This record gives sequence, C-alpha cells and structure tokens, in this order.
Amino acid sequence: MLGLPLNIFGDTFGKNIKGISFNNNNNNNQGDRRFLFDTPGIVNENQLFHFLDQEEIKMITPQRNIRPFTYIFKPGKSLLFGGLGRIDYKMGKNPIRITVFSGLDSHITSIEKADEFYKQLSFYEEDHFLKPPIGSIERLKKFPEIIKSIKNLKVVSNEKLYMNTKKISILDVVWSGVGWCSIGGVKIGETAIFDIWSPDGKGVYVRNVPLLPYEFHGKIEKIK
Repeated sequence: MLGLPLNIFGDTFGKNIKGISFNNNNNNNQGDRRFLFDTPGIVNENQLFHFLDQEEIKMITPQRNIRPFTYIFKPGKSLLFGGLGRIDYKMGKNPIRITVFSGLDSHITSIEKADEFYKQLSFYEEDHFLKPPIGSIERLKKFPEIIKSIKNLKVVSNEKLYMNTKKISILDVVWSGVGWCSIGGVKIGETAIFDIWSPDGKGVYVRNVPLLPYEFHGKIEKIK
C-alpha cells in the first residue's frame, strides 16, 4: 500500500495541525514524516455486498457506464433488484415515475407475483428467478431472507418545493452497494406510499435530496 506524504497536499488539511507545519520552507517541517493512505474500505454491516461471494459481487459491479431507466410505475406494482432489493408501490391514486440506477437488471411485476418469486428463493430453488444470490442450495440457505426495511414510506409532492414534478424527482431510495431509484411524477398534493425490502432489512436509506433529479428525461419504459 502506497502512502502519500502530507506535505504534498499543501494547506488542504489546514495550515497547522497539532503543531505540525506543512510549509515546505520550514526546516522543522514534519509533513514529510506523515502519510495519507487510501485503505480498501471499512467493513460496514449496512453494505449489502458483504452478503455476497466473489461471483455475486461481479454480478452487481457495473462493467460499463450505468444507463438510468425510467419506468411508469403503477399502484400495486413491485420493482425488483434480484434478491437484493425490492420496492412496492402499495398505495396511491395515479402512476408515478421511477428511475433506476444500478448495474443489476431490474424487473417490474405485481406485488403478488413478487411475493411468489421471493417464496421460491426462501424455498432454496436453484433455478430461482431472483439473482443474485446464485449457487447451490447450501449457498442459498446461508443468504439472509429479504424483509421489509422501511414500511409505509410516504412520498408527498409539495408545490412550494417542486414547482413542476414532471421535471424533477422528489427523493432517492438507496440500496447500499447495489444502486438506487429516484421517485418522481407524484402529482401536487398527492401522496404515494411504498414498502422497501432488503436482505435482513439492512443497507437501505432514503435520500431526501435526489442525487440526479433530472435523469428521468431519458427513455421511459411503459409497463403494462
């Protein structure tokens, strides 16, 4: 592992930290005796890839630029990220838009069929539809059950914040290490309610300020 001397960063970390000067003209400079290391990462139980083996990690790692897809998402529908994530549009008056950012293929089906697919996974059927996880029955038994992480997430369109919800997403739902989806198209004054699922209920959070709020201007897929 290669360390970088702190003095090459100039005043990035401050002009004086605990009596250490980063001025290269200072004879007492200790910056060349302090190093910055970029470590491989911290083990975090909320990162979903800690549930995966090497082959499964390859499946979720993008091999090319991620192309966002926008779907018309109707009440009663469910969007699936293999066995790693699921979002149910359980209650609302009208279709909304949902834009997916992930290296995994996403699938939209009814909430009832989504329940059936996850039952197959819990019964350890090797030819199951939801991948990852992959592998033998023994491997599937070790994989944590996908459960509701967030129940009854309310997405409300506020005219004061979003003057035109047809042109901006309202929030992001993130599956750590897998991807995220942006929710938009909720009409002014209406509320859409969602359930969010993940393995062992971990690795999910809501980003109230969307990272890429205008990306739904791409191709819109209509799901019957």
